[in-house]
Amino acid sequence: MKPGSTALASLRPQEAVQVLAGLMDSHPELVAEMENLAAEAIAPPSRDQVEASVSKRLRGLDIDDLAELAGKHRGRYVQPWTAAGELIDGIAGPYLEDVRRLAGLGRVAEAHQVAVGVLAGLYACGDVAGHEVLGYVELPDRADEVIRFLARQEIPLPAEAWRDACPDWHLGR
Repeated sequence: MKPGSTALASLRPQEAVQVLAGLMDSHPELVAEMENLAAEAIAPPSRDQVEASVSKRLRGLDIDDLAELAGKHRGRYVQPWTAAGELIDGIAGPYLEDVRRLAGLGRVAEAHQVAVGVLAGLYACGDVAGHEVLGYVELPDRADEVIRFLARQEIPLPAEAWRDACPDWHLGR
């Protein structure tokens, strides 16, 4: 056996779940500690980290990304604005899934933190007139979709939070 290689270190994700479940069953006294470790593991990035990531990835989209989705594909035509929206959804979507998960755990403040980061990331790209991808979409409309998403999750974002993130956009219509 190689130094440092163990059966535990080589577990696949589903196998690790089985081991963890077995450990919880055989040692219920460890469940509270495992719960704390799990809560730490799913702690979201800061609002500023989300904003930076979203805006960097949005600004990094280029015409090649758009061309992969727009045009004729599998017998159907995809409009450039539809493709651009899908690219934005691909960037914001994982963060919104984190929002959904955090909300489901009752961690509303953290869910709002992530959502505000997404809004701020969209807003940070509002100056990209003529961008070869972002020029096809209305970023304030995408921000409104985030606000509606939060309302559907039954964790509406206070107006002051989205006004701080997107001060020049008229959202929440």
